Order: sequence, then C-alpha cells, then structure tokens
Amino acid sequence: SAGTWHYTVTLTQNLNRGAISKGSMRFVVIGVRGGKLATISWDELLQAPNAPGKAFSFRYFQQLEDSVMLPPGFTPQRVRVALQGSGNTIDQVFAWDARKAPGE
Repeated sequence: SAGTWHYTVTLTQNLNRGAISKGSMRFVVIGVRGGKLATISWDELLQAPNAPGKAFSFRYFQQLEDSVMLPPGFTPQRVRVALQGSGNTIDQVFAWDARKAPGE
C-alpha cells in the first residue's frame, strides 16, 4: 500500500446554515509499520517540511482533493482529520477506506 494515494474529503456544516466556515485541514494516517503502530504525519504524507494545511472556505459544503505519499512497508488503518477554524479545532478519526477510482 505504499505509493501515491488520492484523497477526497467532504466537509459539511449544519449548525449555522448560511454562515461561512473557513480554516485549514490536516490529517495523519495511523497504521502498522514493521509490526508496530505508527503515525504518518501531514508533513511526511506531503513530503514537505512545515506543509501548510489544505485551506477551506464554504457555506454549505466543500470537497478537498489532493494526493499524499505512504511509505513502503506501511499498512494504513485509520485517518485522524483535524480542522483548524477561527478559534477552534475539530478532530475526528475515521477507518481507512481505500476505494479504487472508476477505471483503475
């Protein structure tokens, strides 16, 4: 499962309809490497030190898409997504869901 992975994150906001939500998104991938639990950081995934988060700004929903690199010998299990907004951070963990795009 090493190599380049394309991701799609869909952000929605239901609490304050009509208000604009803005900030940045980062995530880490948690899995197993060499028989031990390991976490691949945002910087490692993007292969860039001090990589900025992926910016978002939306009223109802927004999809964020890009690609990340997983290192050889790493088996992903979960993704921890962090949204940094104005004054607050939302953290949520999801199961790794690897789906092939149509035509792959």
